Amino acid sequence: MYRLLHWLTRTKSKLFWAKETLNKARLTALYAICLQIFRHIAQKSLAIRLRSRQDSAREQRSVALR
Repeated sequence: MYRLLHWLTRTKSKLFWAKETLNKARLTALYAICLQIFRHIAQKSLAIRLRSRQDSAREQRSVALR
């Protein structure tokens, strides 16, 4: 009986460890995806801001040349 109980406890802890490892892997993957999304949004935002500055500078030059 003791051996069976010991085996069940060990098996349970291994299953718990496996589930915990899977959860950590899922969280790591989710974190990586969120990071990629954030970088993509930041990059697009920066490109829009730079384009806007270039357009306003172009407009100021054309007004100054008139």
